[in-house]
Order: sequence, then C-alpha cells, then structure tokens
Amino acid sequence: MKINLTKKAKKRIILLISVILFGVFAYWQNNDITVSEYEYTSSKVAKEFDGFRIVQLSDYHNKYCGENQKNILNIVSELSPDIIVITGDIIDQNFKGYENSQELVIGAVEIAPVYYVTGNHERSSDEYEIIRKTMLDAGVNVLEDEIAEIKKGDAAIQIVGLDYDSLQSNVLESLMAQTDENSISVLLSHNPEEIDYYSECGADMVFCGHAHGGQIRLPFTQGLYAPDQGILPKYTAGVHESDNLTEYISRGIGNSGFPLRIFNRPEIVCVTLRAE
Repeated sequence: MKINLTKKAKKRIILLISVILFGVFAYWQNNDITVSEYEYTSSKVAKEFDGFRIVQLSDYHNKYCGENQKNILNIVSELSPDIIVITGDIIDQNFKGYENSQELVIGAVEIAPVYYVTGNHERSSDEYEIIRKTMLDAGVNVLEDEIAEIKKGDAAIQIVGLDYDSLQSNVLESLMAQTDENSISVLLSHNPEEIDYYSECGADMVFCGHAHGGQIRLPFTQGLYAPDQGILPKYTAGVHESDNLTEYISRGIGNSGFPLRIFNRPEIVCVTLRAE
C-alpha cells in the first residue's frame, strides 16, 4: 500500500527524526565518560614514585552517574590510581542536592586516597558544609590552603591544596615556600587560567578544572566559552606548560548553567609519573 504524504507531513517527519537523532547525540555527548591518559617525566620524580598514578575528577556538579555512581567509579577503579584528586565544584550552587556527590566520595575513598580542593560552587553554596563533613567522615583529605605529603622511603610527593577563596591572595606563595624544592610538588587548584601565577610560585604540576572544556568544542578552538576567560578561552582542556610547570586541565564531569556539551564529552584525567 502506497502512502502519499504532503510536503508539510514530510517536513514534520524529517523534523521529528532530526530531533530524535540530536537527542541521542546530546545524551551521548553529556554522559559517555572519556579517559585522557598522560605521562609526566621529571628528574624530580624519585624512582620510588616511578609509575605512580594520579586520577583527577573535576566539576562533578552532583551529576548522576548510575546507581551509587558506579558508571564513573568503575572507570576510576580500572585505572588503578595511587591517589585520586578532586579539583572543585563537586556540588552545584544553582540546584539543591548533594546526594550524588556524597556517593561519589564515599565510593572513591574505597579505591584510593582522595585529595580535594574547593571550587567556586562550594564557596557559593550553603550546602558545602554538609558535603565537607561527608568527605571528612569518609577520610577524604580536604585541603584548604594545606600541604599533604606522601612518602615512600626517603622520597616524597607534596600535594598542595589551594582553596578557591585564596586564589587572589598571597596564600600560594606562602604555601609553596613551605615545600621541599627537592621533592615534586603537585598543586590542586580550580582555575586553569592562572597558569603563569602557579609557575611563578614554583609548583611543578597543577591539576585544574572550572572551564568545562569550553562547553562547545569546534575545530581549531579550545571551546566557545569558559568562566573567567570569556569567549574563545585559551585554557579549557589538555596539557599546558609555563616555564617549569605542567598544567593538566580536566573538561569535568557535570554541567552547570548551560546544560549541554557538544564535542566535549565528560572526562577523567589520569597522569602517570615517570622518573627521568
């Protein structure tokens, strides 16, 4: 039986199919988590830490990633991290609710030691103290302008945690002055655009987030927009260098404000240290 459709009906069918296809694409772009793996080689990496793996999570924004957040925790576990670093915005100031973030940190500490610093959303949310207590009770190292040391024999790695509210002060200079220049320093800070400042303060590595990968990534761009950087931002993802500093920027996991990622899937970063 032949069905004759009017031009108007054909247009409606094409539009419906286009909407469905875009919906499938958008869901995939916003929920299929990718892993970016890098190696960091330096003479400051002691042989005891050769092969040491750091997994970074950033900008979770209380995202739902399956029951008990298993979709993301399974990926993290398969990476066999020695430590997990969370670089801010684990909750979202624009929406009430923190249960997914609680489940994330409770599950993460069962995989590896977790080190955490705040982002702008925690510092603007009245729910931060709740999630902070959850993290502390679970055993997360909440670093609010503090230094944590990981030792293996006589060698050490120093984890420097810069609180979001301290970024524009001289706190980082003071923190870095307390580090051992012979040991590698790993800075955790939310904002990637301050790379030159981090370098001037003497950090060796820094893990950042905040930029959400530029939200919509088109060819030959680092994305279309990022907070604190504006249109066509420079620092949204990947690896960047400034003098002796190497910066790793996570595209993040969740969304806030603008709810859609395009050519910019959620990302977990994994860095393996190598002795030179």
